[in-house]
Amino acid sequence: MIISHLAFGFFQGISRIIGPLIVLLTLAITVFGAWAVRNAVIGAPSIYLVTLVGVQLILWATLVVGYFILTHVFNIEAELWRIQRAASEHRVITPENRKYYVEEPLPGQAVR
Repeated sequence: MIISHLAFGFFQGISRIIGPLIVLLTLAITVFGAWAVRNAVIGAPSIYLVTLVGVQLILWATLVVGYFILTHVFNIEAELWRIQRAASEHRVITPENRKYYVEEPLPGQAVR
């Protein structure tokens, strides 16, 4: 129980750090990207600025994907805890006490 709580706290802390980092990185990409475009327009292009913006874009995409993956992991972990609690209390899990979607059969399909 202690390990699961420590892991949950660790992942929650990471997700609270990733959000502001994404915002700061977006601002840095905007500033350096505008600077690179300005230099290209006035005739003094800088390959270093373009490379910097490219690396920042790769880092930004990695952080955004990681943030969504962490969010999904938190949802799965919460659902597992609900299922474990229900199993320990010998409750039956029905679509009403789930906290997410219920699959509906398509018209003309048999219910499994």
